Amino acid sequence: MKTVVKTCVFRRSKKQLCEAIGILRGVNMAPYLNCVFVAVACCVYTALGSIILCEWQSAYLACPAGEVLDVTSGVFGRTRGNSICPSHNVENQTCTSPTSTGIVKGLCDGKPTCQLSASIYIYGDPCPATFKYLEVDHDCVK
Repeated sequence: MKTVVKTCVFRRSKKQLCEAIGILRGVNMAPYLNCVFVAVACCVYTALGSIILCEWQSAYLACPAGEVLDVTSGVFGRTRGNSICPSHNVENQTCTSPTSTGIVKGLCDGKPTCQLSASIYIYGDPCPATFKYLEVDHDCVK
């Protein structure tokens, strides 16, 4: 059975609206939700193991107290047709950024929390004119 972890996905907004919605297994998200940036927080609980962010979305990953993130892979691009992050702009369905795993590992590995953003400004643009997503496989380890 996979551990459940709180993941907060942030969408752009003109208002500052962030709130901690509970604490799960000792993960105190409050320091990360006292926003100093403009965002609307949409916090969800996901099974630890994988998160998918559509292009331009951001999220915080957080581990329980005493544990740190261990990233297995990070793929930015589009590899699964239109079933994930549906869009009219899915011309290229077999594109990935060759540096995305290394970038995600650099941002998150060994840290109790990290912020991820699905952005061409971070991973490059492996398929121009195609709406992309970031898929990250991760775990929390002691």
